[in-house]
Amino acid sequence: MRLILALLGAALSLWAQPTASPLPGGAPSTPAGQTLADEPEAPRPELQPFTAPKNPGIRPEPPIVEPTTPFTGSIDAGYRWISGIGGNMPTYRSVINLGEGPKLFGADFLLRDPKRRLYDRLGIRVSSVGGEPYSSVQVNARRERTYELIFNFKNIAYYNFLPQFADPLASINHTFLDEQSRDLFLRNSSLTLNVLPQRHFIPFLGYDRSSVSGSGIVTIVETSNEYPVLAGISTHANDIHGGIRVEYDHWHLTLEQGGIFFQGAQNNSNNSNPNYGNLGSPFLGQTLFLSSGTQGYSTHADSTYSQGILTATPFPWLDITGQFMFSQPAASTRFGETITGNIFDRPSFQFYAAQTSAISSQSLQPHTSGGFSAEIRPISWLRILEAWSTDRLHSDGSAIATQQFTTAGGISTTPMVTLNYGILQTNYNRQELDLLFDPVPSLTIRAGYRYEWGNALAPLAFIGEATGVSGPFETAALNRNTVLAGLSYRWKQKLTATADIEGAPGNHVYFRTSLYDYQSARLRARYQILPALQLNATFNSLTNSNPNPLIQYHLTSRQTSFGLNWLPNGGKRVSIFAEYTYGTLDSAILFLVPSTLQRANSLFQDTAHTGVALIDTALGKWRGLQPRLTAGGALYYSVGDSATRYYQPFGRFLVGYGEHFATYVEWRWYNMAQPVFPIQAFRSNQIIFGIRASM
Repeated sequence: MRLILALLGAALSLWAQPTASPLPGGAPSTPAGQTLADEPEAPRPELQPFTAPKNPGIRPEPPIVEPTTPFTGSIDAGYRWISGIGGNMPTYRSVINLGEGPKLFGADFLLRDPKRRLYDRLGIRVSSVGGEPYSSVQVNARRERTYELIFNFKNIAYYNFLPQFADPLASINHTFLDEQSRDLFLRNSSLTLNVLPQRHFIPFLGYDRSSVSGSGIVTIVETSNEYPVLAGISTHANDIHGGIRVEYDHWHLTLEQGGIFFQGAQNNSNNSNPNYGNLGSPFLGQTLFLSSGTQGYSTHADSTYSQGILTATPFPWLDITGQFMFSQPAASTRFGETITGNIFDRPSFQFYAAQTSAISSQSLQPHTSGGFSAEIRPISWLRILEAWSTDRLHSDGSAIATQQFTTAGGISTTPMVTLNYGILQTNYNRQELDLLFDPVPSLTIRAGYRYEWGNALAPLAFIGEATGVSGPFETAALNRNTVLAGLSYRWKQKLTATADIEGAPGNHVYFRTSLYDYQSARLRARYQILPALQLNATFNSLTNSNPNPLIQYHLTSRQTSFGLNWLPNGGKRVSIFAEYTYGTLDSAILFLVPSTLQRANSLFQDTAHTGVALIDTALGKWRGLQPRLTAGGALYYSVGDSATRYYQPFGRFLVGYGEHFATYVEWRWYNMAQPVFPIQAFRSNQIIFGIRASM
């Protein structure tokens, strides 16, 4: 659900941008080719899904388009008013999380030194500063054929407390047990130095850091009950790497060596006395509860890795690519727990007043992966695509655990010490062959075959726990044969249509919900009715089932979309965008009821309507002013087991003063409701007054 709403907001934010220019008069806010990291201007990140930055150490060198002035830039800033948030505030923060106050929505500056002393060009881009849930900073400094320095920083304020997941009883008792929630800051930064760019040999160094810090609610899980407690969360990982790129006309080679260093910790403590958990009835005639409880763990992991990538065109009719990577992480973990109350232990089938546990573990995990692909063009109307990849993992670890119970009378049981050795092995291989025929210039036919195979080995859980023997292992196999087919048709640069289908009969898979006996299809069409009018249509379908009588899993998902783009005269006067999607989802699977361990059928059905529409029009000129009006919105309407109503109408009135300055007023309305979970609803009215300026 959160993903669907985020995609709606991202689409609306994208199409809400002026089509021809951020400022009236056709003056772009940033000249072409002068964006900070040679990437296109992104929509406002209020609702834009986060994507991790690509590794700039191995990307191809983009072309440089030099500016004509020493300094250019643009800024978009304003103030957001929120006229109260009605309904459920935690749901609003989980889905929208936009705040009130002064905001810097975006700024982009480019400096150029004609004398080329320390740099040729220095770019700075900032977005969403001022308490926004997504903010970023990018800096790019380069001196042609000498160096390129790239810095990226992204900050995400992640809040997740949807009542239907945080409290399964919320719709019944309208109280918050708060079983699962997170209030975290996710920070990612990277620094890359490319030496001697645009030459044949390009050394590079890089440093990446990611961290998570904050608090939340987790559960202390004991037999037949779960107790929500406060948690403090802190993790960070540092990645230091370097290597060299070798670039020639017909081949490219990248060699890289690096190391990752990770530390993570979490501390949980009971925040209520007594804590009755989420069990609302007595268990075996007694009430289970915690009077005190603490848990804590810490993990340290280090890993070195080596990788190489080679691409080459040895002949005009042959392209090849090969890659290899090896890593060997080692990790150690410490866990401790002390709880008091009325606790039930299933193995001994007794009630206890206190429990103390301690676990320490170590593991080593060699990991090898590689792949090879080739495109062969023996004749003009035939292309042969061959791809093979493998991924092999071997994890070997040991753990020492101690556990002690104390009865209400103060009698302590004999401590239990367990030494477990566990081995986890997975081998995955994939081979795919595709043939692409062009019987006529306007038609391409694809026929292919994909074969996936592998195996896994893991110890049975808790086997031989009291004796120190690891016990027997369980094995699993993967064996899947998939048939691929497709075609692409092009007619006079007006019509483009593609179709891709694939299917596989069930054989062996690892997981219950893996693709087993499945068929998928994707159809796409684009028709250019007029030079300024384009129609789009897509259809996606997936059917997957596992007839195993112990699983009986079935899934059917279908989406049909229609879209329209109308940009007469390049969108300078008016532009219209509209898209509608109809989707259905139907699934069924057997599961075990936790309280009774009996099998039951889990059914889910959902039918959804999604729409996005936007019209942008220039209102002419009046005394040097250039007004522009943008209006539209997004909606999501579904019926079924998770029925949801989500509306986001939008409007903006922008007035330009010359070619480099404009002011605007923007209004948005957020409204979400769920008939099945009425407590999970919110609404919010938001107004922005902003300015845009370019230099």
